[in-house]
Amino acid sequence: MTAERPWNRILVRHSPAPEIHYVSGLTVYAERFSGSKLAGRYWSANGCIDDPEALPAFGVDVPCHAFSLNVDGQSLDWGWRFVSADQGERNGRGTASIGLAHEVRPVSVRVCTEVDGTGFLSRWLEITNAGDARAALASVDVFSGVLLSGAVLGGADFEKTPFRVGRFTGNNWSQEGRFAWEPLTNGVRTGLHAAGPYGTSGFQCPYFLLTSDRASGFFAFYLGWSGLWKADILCDTTLRRTLHVRIGPDAPAPMRVLAPGETVVTPKVHVGYVYGDLDGCVQAAHEHIRRSVIPRSPRMPAPLVTHNSAGSQGLDRLDEASTLRDIELAHELGAEVYTVDAGWFGRCSASRRLKAPYPRFMGDWVPGEWYPRGFAPIVEKVREKGMRFGLWIEPEGIGLASDVYRLHPDWVVKREGKPLPHLAERLNLDYTNPEVREWVESELVRVVTEYHVDVIRFDGAPMSAYVGEREGGGHIENILWRHYEFLYGVMERLAERFPDLLIENCCGGGGRLDLGILSRSHRTQISDEARPPRSVQILNGITLMLPPEYCMVFPFGSRQETADLDFLCRLVLFGGFYNLGWTGRMEDQHPGTLETVRRYIALYKSFVAPLQPGCRVFHHTPVVRVDAEDRTPYCVWEYVSADRRAAMVGIFKLTDAPEPFRFTPRGLDAGATYRVRFDNDGTAAEVPAYALRQQGITMNLPRPLTSELLLFERV
Repeated sequence: MTAERPWNRILVRHSPAPEIHYVSGLTVYAERFSGSKLAGRYWSANGCIDDPEALPAFGVDVPCHAFSLNVDGQSLDWGWRFVSADQGERNGRGTASIGLAHEVRPVSVRVCTEVDGTGFLSRWLEITNAGDARAALASVDVFSGVLLSGAVLGGADFEKTPFRVGRFTGNNWSQEGRFAWEPLTNGVRTGLHAAGPYGTSGFQCPYFLLTSDRASGFFAFYLGWSGLWKADILCDTTLRRTLHVRIGPDAPAPMRVLAPGETVVTPKVHVGYVYGDLDGCVQAAHEHIRRSVIPRSPRMPAPLVTHNSAGSQGLDRLDEASTLRDIELAHELGAEVYTVDAGWFGRCSASRRLKAPYPRFMGDWVPGEWYPRGFAPIVEKVREKGMRFGLWIEPEGIGLASDVYRLHPDWVVKREGKPLPHLAERLNLDYTNPEVREWVESELVRVVTEYHVDVIRFDGAPMSAYVGEREGGGHIENILWRHYEFLYGVMERLAERFPDLLIENCCGGGGRLDLGILSRSHRTQISDEARPPRSVQILNGITLMLPPEYCMVFPFGSRQETADLDFLCRLVLFGGFYNLGWTGRMEDQHPGTLETVRRYIALYKSFVAPLQPGCRVFHHTPVVRVDAEDRTPYCVWEYVSADRRAAMVGIFKLTDAPEPFRFTPRGLDAGATYRVRFDNDGTAAEVPAYALRQQGITMNLPRPLTSELLLFERV
């Protein structure tokens, strides 16, 4: 049987043993059912389809199974019976579903896979309790298996291997984007996990790359899960000679209890294998995310410039008059969305919110008395100025001083039978409570409908890493899995009910940048940090993982004086322009400052926003270090439009190193001539791209935290 499209293909053969070949672009992954388990057999990034039966067998102790389950304390890596293989297509993507039933435990699994022609495939499991009693899922690796084996692993060094893992190392608030390469040691397991302070995928992100210094291939792994996660990498070059990976969600056991007949769906693992350089790997991943992960909206064909109230009005000084003035300013600057951030809600006097933690009244989702006419005049002014209205909300929490908490103190999560301590007067809602689920969903629908919301800004997260637990049916079940089941579900139902609604992701900055939450969002904030050089490092790292048009970046923080205004605004051009304003009244700023911001917003709308969707990203400095002694002197990006008619290059100097930077373009059409504009002095020249590739452009920026912007247009 064959399910085929020009860019993807799935082959299923039933004899002599069930075999499945997943083809996505030039990437081939083969699995075979043999010995009571489904096992991965080989990967190719050259489009080669081999006969799995003819390949050397793995050793008996090699964990080659394609997934791993532990149910009721029993490991179910083997003991399966092959039931069925179904194929099809959905939205232009090839699909396959392999049905398995366990011979000992009453458990069945459907192993589901999609291929989209990008060099990536998506894999998830549907696990069914086929018994008459509850089943406790203790752990699950959604994907596991051998990636490479044999001579390709290198020589017989008992310590060093040629393989490296690329990952994010920052594990706390504002530490996103710290990308680094680390060597894999022979025979030593490298464990990655969510190590942050919250019940989220964390600031490290469930994402990593694997490559060898002796070959040009890259494996890329993403886990589409917003809760805790784990991955295990083992490179053994001397005994079993395999590179093995397993990855899945994490939580204290049991992570999910299944009722008789119940089916749960695991998070998706996205795996890519491509030959070439790091830029090619990044571009394949970006295309996969654009094509198969982040939803497209006709309301946002290109990134939207957004003005957020938090910077200019703070979170405890919002009122109708200042918001109306801020809307006027946002319009004058060129914003397309005006968002009212945290601090708009509460059934209380205005005095009780001054210098108070903003979560204090969360859950009372009504405009406070500081908006005496509600949001009607705010929305009317936003519409009058031709902008869309955005509104912040944190649906996972309630405040200690809210009416909803006073009326329902039993709605909060518990651990060891007791409510968890509050964090900044915030408590988390227990999404396993049916009353809570009904109330949260009805409130979200009411807020979107009653306040005429165009863009809803979801913030917040479980404040405890393990969220909470509940007791029932003889189990103490961790509730993290159920928490995200509901959150994902309500986001999907909101999108279905309000097809024009744009959903914006935020979680203390970039605390949830995983493909689980992003597959239900249209764009995301990547950090709360806006101060260079850290802000440069953050955007550089995150755009290795995500396409830039979805990454909202702030030009200003509370200490924007660390760099000049051109540097700050140019940085934002390489993500989504999200203007938080200054801490203070923006309209009081120097006219020249506002004119500079206005110029960059106009440039973003006219040149950058049309270029970014589908653009190819080239990281000329993929690893940026800003804290170590060997700090990276420059950070350089090159974005090239899909048709190669336009490009933009940002050169950001981070240190006082005396050396100039020689920029050589990588993505321009070598047979074309381009008009190159140098933004610092406004000059321009027409240059053949071939000459630029041969000679480059030498940029000498004498001082740290200065920059140059180059704009290319094909003549």
